[in-house]
Amino acid sequence: MNAKLLIVALGLLICFSSRADACFCGPILPCQAYASAQVVFVGLVTKTATVRSKGLMPSTALSTTLMNGATTAHFKVEENLLGIKMAEVDVLGEGTSCDFHFKEGTRYLVYAYRSQDGTTLHTNICAGTAPVLESFIHVSYLRGLKNQPSGSVFSGRIMRESSGRPSQDTTVTIESGGRLSSARTNVRGEFTFTNLSGGKYRVRTVPRANFSSIDVMAQHPQTEWEITIPDHGCLHEWFEIRPEGAISGQLTGKTGSSDDLWLDIVFADRTNTTRKELPQARVNAAGTFEFSFLPPGKYLVGFNLNSGPYRDYPYPEFYYPGVTDRTLAKVITVGDDERVDSIALPIPMRVPERTIEGFAVWPNNQPAVNVRIELIDPRTGSRDGNGVQTDEMGRFSIIGMEGQTYGISALVHKGIPLVNSTPVMLKVQKVNSPVRLVIRVP
Repeated sequence: MNAKLLIVALGLLICFSSRADACFCGPILPCQAYASAQVVFVGLVTKTATVRSKGLMPSTALSTTLMNGATTAHFKVEENLLGIKMAEVDVLGEGTSCDFHFKEGTRYLVYAYRSQDGTTLHTNICAGTAPVLESFIHVSYLRGLKNQPSGSVFSGRIMRESSGRPSQDTTVTIESGGRLSSARTNVRGEFTFTNLSGGKYRVRTVPRANFSSIDVMAQHPQTEWEITIPDHGCLHEWFEIRPEGAISGQLTGKTGSSDDLWLDIVFADRTNTTRKELPQARVNAAGTFEFSFLPPGKYLVGFNLNSGPYRDYPYPEFYYPGVTDRTLAKVITVGDDERVDSIALPIPMRVPERTIEGFAVWPNNQPAVNVRIELIDPRTGSRDGNGVQTDEMGRFSIIGMEGQTYGISALVHKGIPLVNSTPVMLKVQKVNSPVRLVIRVP
């Protein structure tokens, strides 16, 4: 139900996770690809095939979308760069939509990992594997390792979120087994540790960074992090020094349902923009909540403050201390790194769903048959529900939330793309008059 966090979470999954169904890969540094691999070599593909994938997908496969078979390539190994001594070897995909497809007669730089039982090698499209002709930077890095000190590299960057500027002269400390190492950030906020042994380390900074790519879903400030340094290659993370203002409180009353509850927060003293969105707060099982990382300012807290009610989260626009009118909402003032605790907010009644019936016609007054009708929230531009199809007479019946204003429109072709027709605006009542929608392409 929490659309904003869901979008953020999906974006971060694509960027940072080792397991995703999207199979979209951003750029990968040579040292990062090297760190994730157990076997690295340059080789010539002498034969390719597709084998039955049943039982072949490793537990660490990039995707869970299974295909009919797994790709496989037989290589003549020409240059061993890590973990292999054989002259010839087979490399398999994972039996998923993220398999890498090799071509016979082409030379590749291969980053691979072993199956759990050690009997097979696997790779995927996000491992860094690529034709040698496209891998000059990677090959140069790998060949240069023999002239570098042994050990891994941990690097990163620290920024100040409030100003968007690097945090210069910040001390970064890593600790493992009671041994401490320190580094300081440069003018770009960057730091580097070299010659590290693989294993788990604790990371701290002074001034204290309280948010990091290590835990991008954290809803509260952190004081330190645990990282795992690879046995070879590098690990790169980013950190932020964020404001530490906070508002916490308790919901009162009962919902009469098992809804997963979230609250919104908006600025009361400045413009609210999507570019600088404030975080939502999740309500725990005890009914308590907390908004963290707040800069100094004045705020309003409540339910569905940006969108009003929608079918997946049918609560009204509802403000602390318990009003639906924004002008009556109580403003909460937060000072620099100040905590405002123990505000009490009642849970509002769920908004009922109501039926909207109507009929759609083309500008020539002919019924619009089998056309998709949608309800669009004009405040957010998002669609409420999944939409419905008109029948053979152009009639439709669709569900909206009582009291909510929608644009009712048809999803139609404009050349190749689908667009929404010019909407008819409607504020949903308990009982609604039939809607006549003339479909006009904007």
